[in-house]
Amino acid sequence: MTNQIDELILSFATAQWQKVALIVAKTLHECERRQINVDADEIGKRVALLVAEKRLDSQGNLTNWRRSEVRLVS
Repeated sequence: MTNQIDELILSFATAQWQKVALIVAKTLHECERRQINVDADEIGKRVALLVAEKRLDSQGNLTNWRRSEVRLVS
């Protein structure tokens, strides 16, 4: 399931900076649509792990979703 969530997060990320809150919301909506049982906090943790794995770039404090941004690694 984590791979599926990671792939969804990455599918919503772009080369442009986007608020983490937007990525979390889009991913949560798609998970609900696909009936994947996950909450927003878990998605936020997965975003932080993707940053730690250097699959996403970030700026700002990732625990504050509205004041941090991510983008695909270029």
